[in-house]
Amino acid sequence: AYTMSIESEGTEAVDGINTYTETSGTRVYSVDGKITSINDNAKIYMEYDSSGPAEQAKENLNKAMETGLNVYGRHFLGTGSEKIPGYSEKEDDSEYEYYEYDYPETEKVSKAKILERFYMKDGDVFAVYKKTSTGKTELEQTHVIQSMSGDIPEGTFDLPDLSDYTKQE
Repeated sequence: AYTMSIESEGTEAVDGINTYTETSGTRVYSVDGKITSINDNAKIYMEYDSSGPAEQAKENLNKAMETGLNVYGRHFLGTGSEKIPGYSEKEDDSEYEYYEYDYPETEKVSKAKILERFYMKDGDVFAVYKKTSTGKTELEQTHVIQSMSGDIPEGTFDLPDLSDYTKQE
């Protein structure tokens, strides 16, 4: 991922409801309505209740599967071709086809304007670019997918033993 010119590597797994994210020294589990953030370097962890958002995610997923509608408010703007922001300057100067979306419902509620592009390579999503603008503040992120698989290893969403870690409140 390239965020504000900072490069980082990570792993992300999503099964439709639960998520697992790992970056340098940090793991975040969002499982069954509870978020657990673990800092392996500092040997600390934090827990948050996310049952509301988790239940909403389950309802959204079920509704989307039943109706075929995109319940997240993503709106298709069009296609194009260009270099991948943040990535092209460092790794690859090629132009890639992209599909562009915005989130008008999110903008109505939060005043945050979101532009999202999915860059394609060999028929698969290769990179996701997201630009969020709120007033004068802009955040740009580019996530380059090194590999994608439908196979999530057994135990990915199982919380580890945290007995050697300190819980932060």
